[in-house]
Amino acid sequence: MALTYRELIENLKSLPDERLDDNVTIFVSGTAEFYPLVEDYPFVVTDSEIQNEFTPGSGVLDDGHPYLVI
Repeated sequence: MALTYRELIENLKSLPDERLDDNVTIFVSGTAEFYPLVEDYPFVVTDSEIQNEFTPGSGVLDDGHPYLVI
């Protein structure tokens, strides 16, 4: 089952306040490595009218779907 943004918010709310200043880090289990989010575009929302290098190909995500870039 995939984590929803609602569930993510609840998980973030449970963190101690001082942890909220940490860099967002992703662990990729297939490579057993940690990755930071891309600094310039860490949180993006899809928009079919604005296609750029950070927008997934058509049909992958619905317009308005948020995603994180690593």
